[in-house]
Amino acid sequence: MERGYMFGGVGVTLRASADMSEKAELAPFAAPPVDGFTVSCDFSEDLACPDQPPLYTAPYETLWRWEPGMEAGLHRCQRDRQGPPWPYCLWRRRGKEIFMTWRPEYRDTLSAFQILERVDLFHLLLLEGGLVLHGSYIVHNGAGIVFSAPCGTGKSTQAALWEQFRGAEVVNGDRCLLRPTAAGVAVHGICYSGTSHISKNVSAPLKALVLLGQAPENRIRPVRGLEAFRFLLGQCAYRTWDKWDVAGVTEILSRVLSGVPVFRLDCRPDEGAVETLENLL
Repeated sequence: MERGYMFGGVGVTLRASADMSEKAELAPFAAPPVDGFTVSCDFSEDLACPDQPPLYTAPYETLWRWEPGMEAGLHRCQRDRQGPPWPYCLWRRRGKEIFMTWRPEYRDTLSAFQILERVDLFHLLLLEGGLVLHGSYIVHNGAGIVFSAPCGTGKSTQAALWEQFRGAEVVNGDRCLLRPTAAGVAVHGICYSGTSHISKNVSAPLKALVLLGQAPENRIRPVRGLEAFRFLLGQCAYRTWDKWDVAGVTEILSRVLSGVPVFRLDCRPDEGAVETLENLL
């Protein structure tokens, strides 16, 4: 079976010798197979762990990676075993080709979303100059606005207020994909949407990044330099233990901040917050 997806111009094709189910969040990103990453899946009883943890020989060149059994009860077996974890999938990558082996018990339950999670879709997008940011993404008058903040601060609330009072389209309530281009920074929908369950395949030029905070009154100010970088770095999705991921995120985020205005909005959950941002924009 073969399924193709497109995320902000990055193609990913999945192939497996079994059926692959598809979550609703992935359906909007379905596309004919195109040049890009290819993930080929097979099944085997023989899934011995490598002699050592994940091996890296050059930036982003993963030779082997094992995944401890965390599904179908396999994680419970770990406490009773000696030695390395028992993997439920094992994969290696050569350039844009990824070869993945699963234990046979996953043949009947394999999903496209599960495969993308295991190969770390966010990492693949980073290889292509894309940065996944924790933030609610809306489109208003053809331009993208992203509200970014830690969980529980009110990102989805501000996005909903713009939808209610200004007719904006909420593209994603929890994540977005940023890709700097020669023409500026583009923002794209992504298939991860958190508890909002709003996940659309919509792209737009990024007009502003808004760093949210809660306050008894609405106030806004520009944010530049290290303050903006530190705040947004904490909202980026990347492998903090991987020095090449860290370097890639640093470079892409710096490019984003050089081309997009950033504001700090401390606000209430009301129309006044919308007006405060709108006036400055």
